[in-house]
Amino acid sequence: MLEARLNELAFGGDAVGRLPDGRVVFVPYGAPGDRVALRLTRQKKSMAWGEIVQILQPGPGRREAPCPHFGVCGGCAWQQLDYAHQTEAKAAMVRGILGRLDLDPPELIPCDAELAYRRRVRLSWRGVGGGLVMGFFRRRSKELLDVQSCPLLRPALLERLAGLRSALGHP
Repeated sequence: MLEARLNELAFGGDAVGRLPDGRVVFVPYGAPGDRVALRLTRQKKSMAWGEIVQILQPGPGRREAPCPHFGVCGGCAWQQLDYAHQTEAKAAMVRGILGRLDLDPPELIPCDAELAYRRRVRLSWRGVGGGLVMGFFRRRSKELLDVQSCPLLRPALLERLAGLRSALGHP
């Protein structure tokens, strides 16, 4: 087991840090400022990928994710961060990209609502053993996760999802 301090977020949601030997490490569900014990899952000469075994010291923006499916469902990557840290991380990415292109970033305006803002969703479904599995794919997988509710969906969309489940005979 290795220890690392995570410094920033990368596209796709992984946190980025450095291992004691200097290699860059990408860690799903990490937060900037976290000090973690991790297990490496994949390695190359100059970089590695790992998974958190234990959070030794949480970063300043870390929180409990508001979704019970977080960490399994592949739909969200940053719910372990409070909204202010999420928006700052996204803004930093935009500034970094535009800065490399020698462009001034526009003023970035975060969404008014952290949750219940999505008006559209693409669900997948499969018949399984006389029943139905409907939801989202598990993280980095083609395995379906049966999702009854998602905190990012607007209430009207959740009602339609419940109606669809009922009409298809799936509670």
